[in-house]
Amino acid sequence: MSDYDADVIVVGSGSLGSMVALELARAGKKVIVLEAGPETTDWKVTDNFRNSARQNNFNALFPDVPYAPNSFSPGYISPHLEGIEVFPGTLRSVGGTSRHWTAAT
Repeated sequence: MSDYDADVIVVGSGSLGSMVALELARAGKKVIVLEAGPETTDWKVTDNFRNSARQNNFNALFPDVPYAPNSFSPGYISPHLEGIEVFPGTLRSVGGTSRHWTAAT
């Protein structure tokens, strides 16, 4: 295990985490950004969409990895909510859910 020296650790590289990390770095702080999900290139996401049988599932475009499940992963939603229409729409990836929503508000 490596040792890291930082003033601040920002958890998550989504819209808010990225902005916080940038502002802290501009203020001269040493910042580490901790992200659970993998980095996925734009071309891979586009390729996944074109080849997906689940084009209505926006999370299908991103890799589903065991250490960073998304809201469509089996078991991600609490079992007591099964059968209830729940759409948390989360995505664990570099860029966070801003990539899921194509950075649109």
